[in-house]
Amino acid sequence: LMKAEDPKADLGEDAVAEKMLAMSPNEFAELMMMIGRNELSSRGAKDTLTALFAVGGSPRAYAEAHDLIQKSDEGELQVFVERVISENPAVAEEVRAGKTAALQFLVGQAMKATKGGANPAMLRTLFEKKLS
Repeated sequence: LMKAEDPKADLGEDAVAEKMLAMSPNEFAELMMMIGRNELSSRGAKDTLTALFAVGGSPRAYAEAHDLIQKSDEGELQVFVERVISENPAVAEEVRAGKTAALQFLVGQAMKATKGGANPAMLRTLFEKKLS
């Protein structure tokens, strides 16, 4: 650890710092790659990082065990898109008329239906395709 006033001063607490940060560089890199591939939402990434910061472990294993991997399968998400449209026909018409706030409402409803597990960007694209 370093003092803010003198970054070169070693406080002799490196062993303590190493024990506080149990996540290895490879595990951290794996987490960053999962975020980059949109496998985790920002919330899922934060939860995974928080959980593994002190104990280490595989980010993928943790995210899978806690159902944090975003659903990005187009076929699976299409079911939710169609359901949300059928439950909100007036809002769907607003989207067809060009109202972007209405589109965001539909995406929100689909996120709610998937319990936050869907990739919102993919949902938005699917709604746009379906309602264009």
